[in-house]
Amino acid sequence: KPITKYLVPQVKKYLDEDYQKWALPIARYICRFVGVSIAFYLQRILSTIHTAIRGARLFVDGVTDLSRRNGYGYLTEGYADEACALMLSLVGIYSQFFVFPYLPFLVKLLFLPATLTEWFLSAFVSLSV
Repeated sequence: KPITKYLVPQVKKYLDEDYQKWALPIARYICRFVGVSIAFYLQRILSTIHTAIRGARLFVDGVTDLSRRNGYGYLTEGYADEACALMLSLVGIYSQFFVFPYLPFLVKLLFLPATLTEWFLSAFVSLSV
């Protein structure tokens, strides 16, 4: 492992004799924390994309069923519904990445307990791995 081979000996040079035994476990915990944090971040991105695509597909399928029941079945022929689902999913991905992070202060304040809980849970999970 590169951390134990290159970083830990360099860090041990600057530590007192009593603290040198803690260099390796702390380096391992830091590596695990960083790795799990990156995994959580990538999972959030994947979940955002999947949620947007799934939501757009559900919406378009609902509109398709409604149009068939009302006698407008010709609207569902071809690739029009897939194109609408694609456009809606792109709007959903864009809004989740670029619009929702800039919500008004009162909305962010309303969701502050959930945000803090999510942050603490991700920190505890990444430290316990």
